Amino acid sequence: AGKVSCLRAVGYILSQLAGGLLGVACVRAIDPTLYAQAGGGANLLSAAVSSGSGLLLEFLLTFALMFVVLAATDTGRYRGVAHLPVLAPLAIGVTVLVAHLAAIPVDGCSLNPARSFATAVLSGTWTSQWLFWAGPILGALVATWVYELGFRPDWDPVMAMDEGVVGGGG
Repeated sequence: AGKVSCLRAVGYILSQLAGGLLGVACVRAIDPTLYAQAGGGANLLSAAVSSGSGLLLEFLLTFALMFVVLAATDTGRYRGVAHLPVLAPLAIGVTVLVAHLAAIPVDGCSLNPARSFATAVLSGTWTSQWLFWAGPILGALVATWVYELGFRPDWDPVMAMDEGVVGGGG
């Protein structure tokens, strides 16, 4: 959404990957038996689910999460309505809860490539990992594009086209 620099985005991505690895390593160190029984927490498609269905599920759920995050944290949306920023964590948390309830039985619910990467690295399970990257990344990009073009309250696409701004400014 143009809210951080490219350098900060790269740092954030690397931090997410490192944090995911550290988190999974801690779980493995705390209870190796449970870790092994859970297959290292790696995302796996259930037997009845195709790769295309798993990809679509991850795309749609990440799209929903990213859209809610953008709407709930957009300062232009809650200007003059004091209680809305306080409710942002609730909206985001409920979206994460619903996504997990829907997707854990289907594919383990990624929503975050760093989480899927960490469990794959430490468990050695790389089956269908591409969809746990592609679905969330594409879902987040499309949600950002849709929000910026159609829902951001302080951005007028007609005025932006007149000014030569492409994709929402920021």
